[in-house]
Amino acid sequence: MKSGIPRSGMILFVMVAFVLSACSVLASATLASPEPTIINPSSSPQPPTEITPLVQATNTPVAPPPISLSNFQSLVSLYQWNLGSDIVKITGVVLSPLADKVALLAVRYPEQYSLELRESETGNLLWTQSLGTKAAYSALAFSANESLVAVGLGSGKVVLWNVSDGSLSKTLQGASYAVRAVAFSPDGSLIAASASDSMVHVWQVSDGDARSPYVSKNNVGNLVFSADGRYLATASNVFAVYDLSSGTNVPVLYYDPGTPHATSEIVFSPDGRSLIAQGELNDVNHNAWIPRVLIWELSSNRPASRRITLIDPIQNMVVLPDGQSILGYDAAKGQLDLIDISNKAIAGTVNLGTIFFMDYSADFSRFMVVMKTSVAIWGIPQ
Repeated sequence: MKSGIPRSGMILFVMVAFVLSACSVLASATLASPEPTIINPSSSPQPPTEITPLVQATNTPVAPPPISLSNFQSLVSLYQWNLGSDIVKITGVVLSPLADKVALLAVRYPEQYSLELRESETGNLLWTQSLGTKAAYSALAFSANESLVAVGLGSGKVVLWNVSDGSLSKTLQGASYAVRAVAFSPDGSLIAASASDSMVHVWQVSDGDARSPYVSKNNVGNLVFSADGRYLATASNVFAVYDLSSGTNVPVLYYDPGTPHATSEIVFSPDGRSLIAQGELNDVNHNAWIPRVLIWELSSNRPASRRITLIDPIQNMVVLPDGQSILGYDAAKGQLDLIDISNKAIAGTVNLGTIFFMDYSADFSRFMVVMKTSVAIWGIPQ
């Protein structure tokens, strides 16, 4: 039986069906996710691609080395700048913990006391504030984070200034007489001040809340916190240590055998275990004061001390981070002495000449000296 579709029509139908099938396959291939193309590097080498980092690499500044027994003789004056010709005198200076700023108590004619903040390398003035009253003692201190600088005034007030712009932070009133020394605790939570009323005053920095005053036997010329902030040591003609965590203002007194000559040199060792001071024993046989470095172990709480005999008294005494060496300025010879604690001897000297003030950076990599008309920053060259 013959079909009703002509042979030519059948051929056309088959061809149309084939075309439609091919189009369907092509569409499926187009809609499917393409497979990754893998190129064999050995057969088809590609030029290297340069990758640009999102943040350009920078050289990390190398921190200056702290002064030590090994590099002491390499000390040099790194920067120096002159004081203003209109300055009559400088009554106090302090170097910031990072050694990038210097605060000075300057007196201009006739008796205009002001606080100046300057860049340590250039001497460029950052800001100045008139104090309106005397500031005859070197009662200056930076907080550890360099956010505040404290000034003790002749009126008995301690004024805190913001380092960033020289604005007033707060004024603390405790003493009735001139403030001789100020110090921040290492964490910046407390500030202490000693005055000519034989009292040591301590405040909370945050709200200015005052503790009960600590009574001293004489006018305190220097005070220092221990590294953990628990103890406060003071120096006059006796050395006293107050336990700030005890809730009492009664000190533990450390006496040198005999009668120590009045001194203001007192520091804690870096590990906080020792109290180190300079005292002078009255040698009645030779009618002379013999200067010595005195070292007490705080844990023993005994009057006996280790002693290192000195030829001349030293000023601006500090213990270096190694805990085995002491720096101090010998004014009689105009030199900085390095004292080896273990060997109880002077291990080196550097000539500084006649200076009026001196202060160290927190890491003891830099120190500042103030001469009659200029300021110099010393350190180890990098």
